[in-house]
Amino acid sequence: MNYKLIAVEGIPGAGKTTMATYVQQWLDDHGIPNRLYCEGDLAHPADFEAVAYFARADYTRFLERHPSQQKALAQYSHCIGDDCFVHYGQLAVAQTVPEELIAELVERDVYEIADIHTHARLIRERWRRFVEAARRNKGTHVFECCVLQNPFTIALLKHNLPQPEVLRHVQAVLEIICPLNPLLIYLWQRDVRATLARAAQERPQEWRDFVSAYTDRGAWAQAAGIGGYEGFIAAQDLRQALELSLLRNAGIPNLVVDTSDRDWDAVQRQIAAFLREKTAPDSSWLLQQVQPCP
Repeated sequence: MNYKLIAVEGIPGAGKTTMATYVQQWLDDHGIPNRLYCEGDLAHPADFEAVAYFARADYTRFLERHPSQQKALAQYSHCIGDDCFVHYGQLAVAQTVPEELIAELVERDVYEIADIHTHARLIRERWRRFVEAARRNKGTHVFECCVLQNPFTIALLKHNLPQPEVLRHVQAVLEIICPLNPLLIYLWQRDVRATLARAAQERPQEWRDFVSAYTDRGAWAQAAGIGGYEGFIAAQDLRQALELSLLRNAGIPNLVVDTSDRDWDAVQRQIAAFLREKTAPDSSWLLQQVQPCP
């Protein structure tokens, strides 16, 4: 298997988890070693899932404020240069720690960093470390949502960067992962509002409350004057359009498949044909792998 990364992307409710699981099954059926990482996986090797960030000096002061928790924190923390990270999601699962401690760490989540430049730097460095490790190891990684969804959400909804800057931010991630010969499967929706309405019906009310509140807090909703759940719908509509425009010139082999009708058998046939084409010994794409990354 010459493709070290297969990413499945799309807006909420498009079927990313369902199709990422199918990709894993297809790889299993063809004897290709793989590992699936879905959204929320605390052990994600390329994303920051429930991870707090401190500059080293701030981390030292943080430890000093919590002397009784230093041993527990040390097990779930690491520093790289002046950057320190606490995997508070793993900590909360494995240890009994004060709620106030976790609340403080949540406020310092990597995805809550106010400075977009610091956040972007950490994200890119994380991806580079993952690429270095993945190139040395056998097997294929299957990722749900973190290649496009997360960087687009932060750059667009949270910080409302100009669209060219948003696209450059995400393109930088795509260029970093290029040495893994990635494949990208995008689940397109004809009617974004209908897809999100169906997702809201299938998920707990807390999901709609969360996405509405998150949209409200972001700079995009404040600038557009569209808040709450309506703002979330508008933002996802724009996000899908931007992601598709990026894919047209990304230089990464991709399949855009319409999952609006949720005909999973038909979708699986399209994905299987795409994977067969890209993994066939005589695939023309294999001849292109010697070309430099864009």
